[in-house]
Amino acid sequence: MPEGNLEDARILKRNDIKTFVLRIDLLPNLAIDFDALINNLSTFFERIEKREIEGVLLDLSSGQPEMKKTKDFEYVLVSDTRNISMTFSKPQSAFWLQSSAYQDNSTYKEIFDGVMVAFREKYPDIVSKRIGMRFINEFKCSGVKEIKKIFKTKKANIVISLLEEKALSRAIAYLEYNCDGRKTRLQYGIFNKFYPSVINSYDLGLDIDAYFDIQISVTEWAGKISELNHAAYDFFIDTMNEEYLERLK
Repeated sequence: MPEGNLEDARILKRNDIKTFVLRIDLLPNLAIDFDALINNLSTFFERIEKREIEGVLLDLSSGQPEMKKTKDFEYVLVSDTRNISMTFSKPQSAFWLQSSAYQDNSTYKEIFDGVMVAFREKYPDIVSKRIGMRFINEFKCSGVKEIKKIFKTKKANIVISLLEEKALSRAIAYLEYNCDGRKTRLQYGIFNKFYPSVINSYDLGLDIDAYFDIQISVTEWAGKISELNHAAYDFFIDTMNEEYLERLK
């Protein structure tokens, strides 16, 4: 799970993270030269893929509504050796890093520092409308009795109580938090990799999605990203059984 890079005790070498995403959404209709930004990051990745995105636009300029097809592009930077990809999407006015091999904040920090330096130099007044960090964890679990060995008692009992229902294909608890503007969606339970089949495997999932959905200037991005990392780690610690945590270090 994420670590705040403050002390070795917070580092989890076996974090069971299957998917990590760090995403920044910008205000729409900004004239941004994504090509120039990509060039600054080429040393971090082994290849660049250009993907065509098709869409539909409602044209009202002639007085008669007309649907027109549009074409745009996304650029995907890929490092197979590091299991990292980074996407710059003009249609979505966003960019995001995704990894299936998250260890600590070094997974994204150097790359995002490069992005933020480029933005500050070229677009010092740029503003994001959302910054989000998401961690999806999966834990092997052999049966109902083992749930309390992975999750803390309170959350384990909630999942176990959900399993009393018949013919379930998923058993997931869902919570939302608002901590002075920093929001978090927390989902935990049995996501069921065989969904929509009825649950017959008890592997557990923990999905932590921490984000700011307010306008934030580029000079504040680094601090907000760090805050999200710390918050996600705290939610993780608050969910996991203490003895199980020791096995992840």
